[in-house]
Amino acid sequence: MAVATSIITSQYHFPNTPPSASVRRWTQMDLGDPEIKKLNYFIETERLRLLPWTETDRRDFERLATDPQVVRFITGGTPYTADRIDKFLERQIRQQEQFGYSLWRIVVKDTGEFAGFCGLQPIAETGEPEIGWWLLPEHWKKGIATEAGQAVLDWGFRVSQMPIVVAVCNPANVASLAVMRRLGMQADGEMVYRGQKCARYVIRRDQWFSDGGCQN
Repeated sequence: MAVATSIITSQYHFPNTPPSASVRRWTQMDLGDPEIKKLNYFIETERLRLLPWTETDRRDFERLATDPQVVRFITGGTPYTADRIDKFLERQIRQQEQFGYSLWRIVVKDTGEFAGFCGLQPIAETGEPEIGWWLLPEHWKKGIATEAGQAVLDWGFRVSQMPIVVAVCNPANVASLAVMRRLGMQADGEMVYRGQKCARYVIRRDQWFSDGGCQN
């Protein structure tokens, strides 16, 4: 698998800690440590910052979840209701506190623009960790999903020591399927996900390290 510059330069920061030391500290820390919750941001790549959600981010997610193009393969294009938006935010905040990760929101470093989300969550049907992403249309075709996805996988395998990460999507969503392949994920049949038959892709921790997905 080709190694992107974004993975080599991805940094997991602690306040008042030199970036060069931060990655090593992640591997030694309990994800429940209160210090993690004090981070200014979780993951930085060449162009992006991935941050946890807060209640004040509702408007950003509302823009994302009510755009018919974004939810085309999720709901058939039907915008999320206000209640569903609230429940998403509540779930992400809860998962961040419980697991130390969530579907982190993406901010473009140079402009401060909200671009979408990319992160991890447990699949209800199997309990496996799932990587997922949504982007606002103006941020499509810029390599953002791949750049964020590589950093998230590196975090999951290096920090959380996940043995496997799964991705699922509507088989007609060719753009997401292409991102999964660029991330080095491999087709693993189909599964029923939230009542829909979806394509299932997987990548394992040993594969990520052996293929050069991140720097040791």
